[in-house]
Amino acid sequence: MSHAWFAGPSCVLTIMCTSGRTARGWPRYWVDFPMAFTFVCDENIIPVGSRKTFDIGGESIIVFHLKDGFFAIQRRCPHMFASLEKGTMTGGQIIQCRIHKAQFDIKTGKTIRWAHFPPGIQALNVLRSQKDLKTYPVKIEDKKVYVEV
Repeated sequence: MSHAWFAGPSCVLTIMCTSGRTARGWPRYWVDFPMAFTFVCDENIIPVGSRKTFDIGGESIIVFHLKDGFFAIQRRCPHMFASLEKGTMTGGQIIQCRIHKAQFDIKTGKTIRWAHFPPGIQALNVLRSQKDLKTYPVKIEDKKVYVEV
């Protein structure tokens, strides 16, 4: 789902009014928009054990083809925004950032190990707290890969 905030004296959409108000005193409205899956490639374009980068819906993502299916994550490491495109794969489903060695589970986006290289980088981690990767739903239909962004 994608979310949008609207603020104003009136709105033509049927939407839920939250308890918040804007600086001008207008009610704040919250709307959920269902997102559609977007075709990214035929499934044979990404062999098992490999990955491919795509830019769709204003997002830059990496689609992985693991032994048990396709998975999509954000392209940039949340630590210092280095590209994970050329990161090292370990353990079958772990991607490691090549700059500061942060590790993430491709299937869930969860942080396995936060940035720890080179020695002393932990001081910067005070400013850049640990964050998980954004993941995107993937589906396969008729041997085609679709991602919801």
